[in-house]
Amino acid sequence: MTTQHPSKDPGDTSAYCDPATIDSQVCTAKRIERQAEVSKEGREKTDPKREQFKAAKEAYTAAFNAATADVDAANDKLDKVRKDIGCRLSDESKHCLREAWDKVKDEIEACGTKPGCREFDCTFDDTVGDDETQASLAGRIQAFRQRAGELGAYFDTLIERQTSLRQQATQARQAVETLASDNAADTTGKDALRLYARAIVLRWTLRGVFGGFPTVQSYLDCLCRTLTCQLEAWAAIVTLEGAMAERKCKDDAEQERCDELKANPVEVLLDRYDKDCAHCDPKPKDKEYGAADTAAEA
Repeated sequence: MTTQHPSKDPGDTSAYCDPATIDSQVCTAKRIERQAEVSKEGREKTDPKREQFKAAKEAYTAAFNAATADVDAANDKLDKVRKDIGCRLSDESKHCLREAWDKVKDEIEACGTKPGCREFDCTFDDTVGDDETQASLAGRIQAFRQRAGELGAYFDTLIERQTSLRQQATQARQAVETLASDNAADTTGKDALRLYARAIVLRWTLRGVFGGFPTVQSYLDCLCRTLTCQLEAWAAIVTLEGAMAERKCKDDAEQERCDELKANPVEVLLDRYDKDCAHCDPKPKDKEYGAADTAAEA
């Protein structure tokens, strides 16, 4: 029996609703729902960092000023101690020690992160092509999530500098005080070479206290860029997570349609007849059923 829309002509195929339209609307809703979920996840990770960034200028300025006072005092004292120790060594010995230090210093710096602001790739392509698959979307999402995590961890490291900066400056100043005491105790000069080596390394240590951020503003700029990059990562993740939810919904609907076709081809055929052949009169006319129809059915 053909089901007809009461307000449409039976011959008008637009009278029938396409279930695919419903599936599309459902899948669009899935995308929006998933985007809302992931957006909330991203806010939970980044909102605390926004607050930390707002408080960073005052906190880091205080740490920077205190560290500067310690480093300046330590440098002044180190200049005097190093000159005193140097008087007990030959120029040739001091020159050779400094050359050796240049090589050791390069090796040490090659082992760790370079000073200054760490650079990240902040390009996050959130475009979704028609041929995009769940697998390709999942791969991009995973890569972006990993980068967002790295950015968040680096931001936390920068925030920790508000505490560690003072500690490093204090420790460096104490190391200079210890060197001065050890130098005063070395009345015979037998430890002059070791003491001079310690002085050379301490000079490098003092220069590294600020971690490549010579001003408060250079630190704040790095903090700002890192947070901005992380927010851009989450914006792309939200878009792609929504696209993947929508793609999964559409793939599931297509699989369901295929399963229905395979499981009930007769019912699907009759439904299609009701939709496409509503204008047909199922009653045969005289001599209408002939050899051509038999061949077509075969």
